[in-house]
Amino acid sequence: QHSMALNGYALTEYQLPRLVMKPTGMIYHYTEATGLLGIVKSKRIWATHSSFLNDTTETKYLLTETARLLSSRIEKANESERNILKSLGNLNAISRGRYENFVLSFCRESDQLSQWRVYGQFGKGYALGFELSELSPHPQIANDIEVIYGFDLVQPCVNDLIDIFVEHANQNKANYRRFVNEFVSALRFLAIGCKHPKFAEENELRFVFSEYFGSIFSPETESVVKHEIMYRQRGSEIVPYISPFLNFDDEMGKDYKLPLKSIIFGPGVEFEKNSMSVANLLHDSGFEGVELLASEIPFQGQ
Repeated sequence: QHSMALNGYALTEYQLPRLVMKPTGMIYHYTEATGLLGIVKSKRIWATHSSFLNDTTETKYLLTETARLLSSRIEKANESERNILKSLGNLNAISRGRYENFVLSFCRESDQLSQWRVYGQFGKGYALGFELSELSPHPQIANDIEVIYGFDLVQPCVNDLIDIFVEHANQNKANYRRFVNEFVSALRFLAIGCKHPKFAEENELRFVFSEYFGSIFSPETESVVKHEIMYRQRGSEIVPYISPFLNFDDEMGKDYKLPLKSIIFGPGVEFEKNSMSVANLLHDSGFEGVELLASEIPFQGQ
């Protein structure tokens, strides 16, 4: 077995992570006014390193829950299996720094109070609406994932992966260390689409751009297409991010414009006062036909 076999097993037997197979419909990216300006003027949208997202357990949640599952299994295991499971140690430590994941997050809901509070400057921001079918990064570069909240739906799959790991370790002790790495890689493949249940209201759809998925070769330019990692300041933090390729033309360096279809003004934004300036900004930046809407939530913000 190797990691791609384990990933394929998770996808085939459990449909995990939950990939979006038929991407259609509107999705929304909540941001502050500075984010709106940056996205419209640059015609780009950033994906942030997973370690710097608002969920402090991001990518660690599934590994932590798996560690608890391992502890439970160790108590019931025979001596041979117990020694193998104990050798896994701290899964978060084993997997740390192995792959760079960058996440671009959207919500299915266009006017959601919890999103305004967390991502939309407490109601004084904007929700940018995009047509999902027009956002289609190459599968070798990114996966489009519907996030699962909580461990219950994932646990049967993880149990099977543990069984495969134990069986392989018993039969092939010489390659044990390599298989540990591959087992953890499979867990991280699941972890990018599994979050703490307290975030369930976000109803998140995310594009995950990862070094794990590698890069693609452009036959037109005869060069490898790969994202450049950049850095920005946020408070006291230095945050890694990328400006991801979002469809084939974008990847090949052709003219590309974000499929921006609507902008919802947060409940704390004066719509009448700001709609004209936003409309002019869109026109000057080459966006036409973008619908401008005011939030229907009676929330003043701070």
